[in-house]
Amino acid sequence: MSTVKIRKHASTSLRMGLQACFLAALLGCGRHGEDVANAPDASAIAATPTVPAPSATPSASPSGATFGLALAGRLAREAASRPSDTPKAEDVLAAIAKSGVPLQEQAQHLASPIGALYCIGAKSPLELAMSACEYADETAAGAGRDSSVKAFAKIEHRDVVVNKKTTLTILQSPYDPQSQAAHDKAVAAFKKM
Repeated sequence: MSTVKIRKHASTSLRMGLQACFLAALLGCGRHGEDVANAPDASAIAATPTVPAPSATPSASPSGATFGLALAGRLAREAASRPSDTPKAEDVLAAIAKSGVPLQEQAQHLASPIGALYCIGAKSPLELAMSACEYADETAAGAGRDSSVKAFAKIEHRDVVVNKKTTLTILQSPYDPQSQAAHDKAVAAFKKM
């Protein structure tokens, strides 16, 4: 690969990383959520986003730990380590879209900073930003929600709902009747899963 292509790829990866970090910081993983662990399962049509594979293998220390893993590598690692027996993040977003809340700019973002295993964020023209995150177990999902409530307590109109090992964080910005109606549809779709 030429130097120009490598620099362009690195620049794109950095930009995606900054956007992912911003979205993760904005949404976190929870606030004023409800636990719907016993909600019935529902199937949804899913569109899985793709993550570019890392272009180089990171160096390993003598102990086997990897250092310097690029954002694309971290995203790929998270995508390969998803839990089972919980609503998949892309299924959550597909169910929300099917409920009548249009979604744009769906993309995987880094999950590990908030204790999740895998996350996808999206925006809606109905004044919503959201993130669906999968956790190792229900306890971790609840803890993620609780720590986020504490960390982002001053952000108004930001809610999180927990369903099994998955959280849905929704931010209404600005808050208005349209965003509230879209919020309610999204939460209802998530609870049905």
